[in-house]
Amino acid sequence: MTSIKTTLEPPDVPVVERDGRIVEQGIHEDLLTQARLYRKLYERQFVNDERV
Repeated sequence: MTSIKTTLEPPDVPVVERDGRIVEQGIHEDLLTQARLYRKLYERQFVNDERV
């Protein structure tokens, strides 16, 4: 299972977990510039969603 979570400290730092392990962490803008799992999940949820 893969998910995006936001930690409490420091504020607004997305964390991507895969199989219970943190695989990516950083500020939103930096994570989007990387063609990795965070970007793929973000695009799937927000960019490609016609309801937005």
